[in-house]
Amino acid sequence: MHFRTNAAPTGSGKTYAATTFACERIPTGMKTAILQPTIKLCQQSSFDAKKRYPGCKAQIRRIVSDSGVEQKVSGRITEYLNTRDASGALLYITHSGFLRTRHWHRAKDWHLFLDEALDIAYYRRLRLKDHRHLLHGLFTVYPANNSTKFGILEAIDHSKLQAALAALPDDEVHEHFADMTSRLADGYWNIYVDLEKWQQFQAGKVHYLDVHGLLAPEVFERFASTTLMAANLTDTLMYRYYLKRDCTFERHAAIERGLQYTTHANGGRGLLASRQPGHWALWFQCPDASVNEEWSVVSPANGRASAWATAGSAQLYTPEHAALLFPVIEAASAGRKRVRANSADRREGDRRRADRRDSDRRVGDRRHVDSFDPDRLVERRRADRRRRDRRDRAGQ
Repeated sequence: MHFRTNAAPTGSGKTYAATTFACERIPTGMKTAILQPTIKLCQQSSFDAKKRYPGCKAQIRRIVSDSGVEQKVSGRITEYLNTRDASGALLYITHSGFLRTRHWHRAKDWHLFLDEALDIAYYRRLRLKDHRHLLHGLFTVYPANNSTKFGILEAIDHSKLQAALAALPDDEVHEHFADMTSRLADGYWNIYVDLEKWQQFQAGKVHYLDVHGLLAPEVFERFASTTLMAANLTDTLMYRYYLKRDCTFERHAAIERGLQYTTHANGGRGLLASRQPGHWALWFQCPDASVNEEWSVVSPANGRASAWATAGSAQLYTPEHAALLFPVIEAASAGRKRVRANSADRREGDRRRADRRDSDRRVGDRRHVDSFDPDRLVERRRADRRRRDRRDRAGQ
């Protein structure tokens, strides 16, 4: 399986370039589908495409889940594909919409662009304490290649499995199994179970089963071409798993020419330098491998080389670098911690004084209430009345 790729940084215009590439080739009869992770991104991208290429509005389509539409998104995608003619087209769908569409009509005519890496991993814990017997004998497990711990789960008869699930008394149980059974029937998902746990589940010793799945790269083999676009693409599970499955990759030259930039002008990536219990350090590394700034919680214990991150087989920093670098950083960090501690103390002091004033005021109010004397209040009113009378007489 062969893929074309673009791993430009975030914001470099990968989606914009893919839209340009697709729209400019609609008049030539090229069909393109851009797969995006969210409905909102599909909406934004389709609006942008129609605005930039008003002459291709009729050929640009977006099909996503809609609460006001009864038909499922997979059904609407299938219906659209079945009614397409030989003219060019641009289709925007979500990742989940693509995974739910089991049949892609005339897939060999379509070019796929994956905006962000697809989530090719699946996990579900199935709990069947009361209804496990209804599914007994419907699955089989055989050993996976290069693994003695996990086996591949398959349905013996999909029609019997669907009938058994429909007969379950609890609709929520059927809903719980729906995504797993759809993957089992899809043919492009490899579903794995722990062999020991499977035997315990079969014997009734446990009432749950952990199911794991991986999407095989053959799902893209039916299409004319597939392009993967994501920042740091080589770090994604999709890329690494497909590379392990002997897939090949090459850069998409046309997309690269349409990018605003291929590297950030403000420097390199943030790298995790040290990771072990209680020891963390983060630095920002420029393309020339110089360190702009670094933060450290605690320096690596004893400067062990295993505490430092590596890129491939090349070690980014040696313990000798750590011995020179970390004492300075720790001293600066200690100073910053002291400043923060002092400011925190001042704030706490202010709060304490405010609380004390509030407490004193409340005590004074209580003291005034406790010492209330009705006779004194009457005498005070009489004195006020006498003062008013004197002012009135003086005014006459």
